[in-house]
Amino acid sequence: MATLIEWNGTETEVHPKNPQRGFTREELSELTGGIPQISSLSDGRLMVADEMGKLAIPRQPVNLKATRLYAAGTESTGWAIVGNVVVGCSGEIL
Repeated sequence: MATLIEWNGTETEVHPKNPQRGFTREELSELTGGIPQISSLSDGRLMVADEMGKLAIPRQPVNLKATRLYAAGTESTGWAIVGNVVVGCSGEIL
């Protein structure tokens, strides 16, 4: 089960159109609002965010919930995660 974490903290369960294949790049782009960038989380799951979200004009809002999740269990770089993100396992996000 993948979760969409919107910038305002709202969480929604999301599913790929083809569960056997996982999310396509286009589906992830629609959910995040931009170019999908995949990062590994300390718990083994993957987080997908908009690669260009910090550079967008206007800049996307900081996603506090996603930023905390990304920083958990790691030496935080101080980077804030912006915009909507998708969090899921490697079988869903390729």
